[in-house]
Amino acid sequence: MGLRMKMLKILLATAIVATSASAMASTTVSPVAAMKEQAKTVAAQTTQQATAPAQAKVATATVKAQDTAVKATAEKQAVVAKVETAQQQAAQTKEAANAKVVAAKTVADTKVEAVKTDAAVKTAEVKEATVAKAEEVKAAAAQPAEAVKAAPAEAAVKAEKKGWFSWFKKSA
Repeated sequence: MGLRMKMLKILLATAIVATSASAMASTTVSPVAAMKEQAKTVAAQTTQQATAPAQAKVATATVKAQDTAVKATAEKQAVVAKVETAQQQAAQTKEAANAKVVAAKTVADTKVEAVKTDAAVKTAEVKEATVAKAEEVKAAAAQPAEAVKAAPAEAAVKAEKKGWFSWFKKSA
């Protein structure tokens, strides 16, 4: 700021000197009016020179603010894109997990059905074998009973034959 002030003072002094010299040289224009005109011109130039850095600063600040806003928007869009990508990946992972669960359940159901079918077949075979064995046991049990019934009759026949032969032997 000190340098600017010195420049302004120098410009003002130069303008005043130039105005004074011009006023003295001019015979048609009054010295006071010329000095006023010179002062206005110097003031306008000084104002322009003084406001130019401020305007440059404002313009620079505006550009920086716009750049910051553009960067913030780009960063926000990047974050939104990352979130959307993460959500899509999560949905795909969930769908894949659901598909695996369904496939595993189908395999398990198939295995359970196979085990049930196998168990039913084996149960039927065991039942048939048990029924067949029971029939055999009944038949085997029935044969000794018939043999036992027939045994006294055979014993009586044997005894009678023995008795007959015994008598024959005795008579001879």
